[in-house]
Amino acid sequence: MRFFGICHGDYSQHNLLFTAQGPVIINYERFCKDAYISDFAHFFRKIMEKHNWNTGLGMDMIRAYDKIRRLEGWELRQLCIRMRYPEKFWKVANHYFNSKKAGQTTGMGKNSLKYAHRNGNGRNF
Repeated sequence: MRFFGICHGDYSQHNLLFTAQGPVIINYERFCKDAYISDFAHFFRKIMEKHNWNTGLGMDMIRAYDKIRRLEGWELRQLCIRMRYPEKFWKVANHYFNSKKAGQTTGMGKNSLKYAHRNGNGRNF
């Protein structure tokens, strides 16, 4: 059985359309090569967050997935590891780091540093 391949990368309820012909997966901007369990883990986390981490629902989801595609022990361990990762903290930290605020020092924005350097009043950064 193959365990790695092309994954959606952002598989969640937001990227599913339900049509008369059946469900359609959309938005492949983050597709990648990874363990197949990564897409399930992403979907699992999103659904569990929406349902206040209902353990009964979580076990039902794992059993349903396992019924369609048998989970190996290492995949279950991988799922546990991915659920332990503090995704919310990472998202907040990543957003802050990539915002303009993270690159500024107190009281001096990027333009202030350029002005100070140009006029000889600042250090060479």
